[in-house]
Amino acid sequence: MRNSKTYNILLSCYSGEKDSGDETMLFCIREQLEKELGKNFKLVAFSNNPDFSKEFVSDVEYVYSGRYGLKDPSEKGIKKYRWIFKMIQELRKCDILITGGGTILYDESNRFFVPFWFIKIFIAQLFRKPTAFYGIGVGPLDRKFSAFLMNTLGKRMNFISLRGVESLKCMEKFKVPKHKVLLTADPAVTIYCAEEKMLSDYYAKENIHLNKLNETVVIVIREWFERPNRGLEDAQNGISIVKSYEDYVKQFAEFARYLIETENDNIVFMPMGSMPPCDDRIVMKDVVDYLHNKSIDTSNVFLMSDIADPRIMTSIMAEAKAVITTRFHGLVYATSQNIPAIAVAYTTKYYDYYNYLGLSEYVISMNEFSTDVLIKKYKQILEKKDDYLKVLEREMPHQFEMAQKNAKLVADILRRKDK
Repeated sequence: MRNSKTYNILLSCYSGEKDSGDETMLFCIREQLEKELGKNFKLVAFSNNPDFSKEFVSDVEYVYSGRYGLKDPSEKGIKKYRWIFKMIQELRKCDILITGGGTILYDESNRFFVPFWFIKIFIAQLFRKPTAFYGIGVGPLDRKFSAFLMNTLGKRMNFISLRGVESLKCMEKFKVPKHKVLLTADPAVTIYCAEEKMLSDYYAKENIHLNKLNETVVIVIREWFERPNRGLEDAQNGISIVKSYEDYVKQFAEFARYLIETENDNIVFMPMGSMPPCDDRIVMKDVVDYLHNKSIDTSNVFLMSDIADPRIMTSIMAEAKAVITTRFHGLVYATSQNIPAIAVAYTTKYYDYYNYLGLSEYVISMNEFSTDVLIKKYKQILEKKDDYLKVLEREMPHQFEMAQKNAKLVADILRRKDK
């Protein structure tokens, strides 16, 4: 067995998009691997923006992913193409290529999205390297070319671990051997809270001074109408009853009004994505402006200036009475800390996660979302808080174990190579 030589692990992920969930998954995957392998590995990760990724997780080496085309936007001249040779070099010398986590295998929005992930897998398999999907979400996956890639390259992978039951169902229609497909958990579920000083320093820097006499509700609102016709098309197709961006803002603002005037709560608006065209801070600022225009007291309403270290964001949720989130990993952060969370869902991944836990009644789909529905669901989750927490107390330890299992599977492959 190789104990002195370092394992070279290559991670294909979606880091570098200023998306808290994606950065958290990278952070947690690195920690999970360290738990299994100690310091005996080197992690190289593909990133859409290596400079930004380095700010979030510093002890990882980064290579541009190709997300924005063949030219690396951070370089000039001929150097823009250098990443291609670096990519091939890393694929050639790695001991394993892992791809994940997150919902990376779906093709409802972009026909090139699934091929983007499989191209690196294809090259790695040409070099006869072990390949694996690590705690991913799948579906919908209906395009013929996506099915072809899964049936040809997917079935040659060492394992495909999935984070939810619906993803597992989606995989049943492909030709991947059943013993290679496993139900585990989202890697980010093992995120933990920041140290007290780290959190207090953050509060001071952000000028967040919560009223200690009041309870706090964290609200995460995705900038859902971020692209032309996104949201509007969903409304026209019956996926959403929210007909406009202004209506979207109003529904959340009126819920915030309820929390302020009826519940006397602190509110922390937490952006989990801050890169245009999907900048959560825009819609949250518009919600706060709506409250100001209605002459509502916002002295206990706080808007974080940007995404933060995932441990800080988890800590803020851990001190909350409840979390309302349109971001999937807001749901993961909250449940990891046993905090009641309601998801406002625009895709199936929220149902996938809460179905896994047996808590699907706390998902509100966009085709039923309104202030009144949200208030009703909010009252329900607080009234049934004891039952909700019993479910989390029963299910979350298993989620933690299954998330770590992803790294165990990787470690087993590496150790088998040494025998």
